[in-house]
Amino acid sequence: MRTVQIPSMLKDLVSSAILSADGITFTRLDACPYCGGPVKGA
Repeated sequence: MRTVQIPSMLKDLVSSAILSADGITFTRLDACPYCGGPVKGA
């Protein structure tokens, strides 16, 4: 299988996007944005 090279800028962009959401608590969600079903959890 051939190895695919990922540009370093893309790697940094994805890493920054994930780290920017660290610690965020989503508490005001009435329904799932994907399926419209109820949201469950603590």
